[in-house]
Amino acid sequence: MRTSPVARRLSVVALLALAAVPLRSQTPFAYYPDDNVAPNYSAPGGWFPWFTNTTGIRIQFLVPASVFTTQGMTSLGSIGFFTGGSTPASTNATFSIFQVRIGPAALPALTNTFDNNLLPGTETLVYDAPFSTYPFSTGQWTDLPFSAPYALPGGAIIVDVRSQIPVGGAYLASTVSSTVPRVVNSAYTGQATGTLGASSGSKMRFAPGGNHLTVVTSGGGVGDLFVSLSDLDPAAASGFVFVTADVAHPVGTGPFFGIWPDGFTWPILTMPAAPGNPLHFLSGFPGLFPDVPFQLPAGTLSFLGGTSWDFACALFDATTVVYVGRTNVVRVAW
Repeated sequence: MRTSPVARRLSVVALLALAAVPLRSQTPFAYYPDDNVAPNYSAPGGWFPWFTNTTGIRIQFLVPASVFTTQGMTSLGSIGFFTGGSTPASTNATFSIFQVRIGPAALPALTNTFDNNLLPGTETLVYDAPFSTYPFSTGQWTDLPFSAPYALPGGAIIVDVRSQIPVGGAYLASTVSSTVPRVVNSAYTGQATGTLGASSGSKMRFAPGGNHLTVVTSGGGVGDLFVSLSDLDPAAASGFVFVTADVAHPVGTGPFFGIWPDGFTWPILTMPAAPGNPLHFLSGFPGLFPDVPFQLPAGTLSFLGGTSWDFACALFDATTVVYVGRTNVVRVAW
């Protein structure tokens, strides 16, 4: 029995969705201050633990805008640290808290006061993995994928790391640099300040965000809509913008490209691809979505007032069969 093209596409997409993660054919990392391979690795400046005591640690680093402009990056998708040995020796480290926040630098240089460097309300929690485990190593990059791409503000950024191992004396070390400043509180329980140092900040690497989805509505039953896609993978020639009204779970945790599908989601798979179609598009047509944002005026979707929806985009090649990657998930309240 022959299967229809729609059925074949449903099967392919369903299989991909089980393990859908953002993919890029190449990852042009941005390193700060260097890639930590020879000759840089020969003098890494030492190692610093993530961390040893039950109160935990908070560290901030200032990363210059030049780190990203040289790579042409406009958004970030992950941050990596060059990890090393552990205590107890040769054991994996399980953190009860591991969070990374990023925000625009408020000042041209670090101070010893955390809120002066990273103004509250301007930061984004890009990585939050309680009770996560990381392996010890003899020196390798450990990359932490963001829950959604972080749009760079155009200037220097602050990287703020908070971690805790609930076992006294246990740690996992990260290599540091003699040229990266830091402010750190190694017994952090909410203190406003830390110890400022001109060096011994962790070496870092950043991957581009890419495939960034923006969805905005005014809410309150206004019924307007703005949808845009930016920094798409060059191989993305088509894509589906999936929607769902199942918002009973945390954003981005769904098994289907990050969403929890419902009756609104599945019919989108049967739509033929067309230039400008906001639900199943073909890219590369000037003046049409996704080359330009898709917009609806106030009143168009007012009947959705009081509900919330999640949006996610899955990207394919020109055949609409070969999977390229996906975007972040966006939740809007109508």
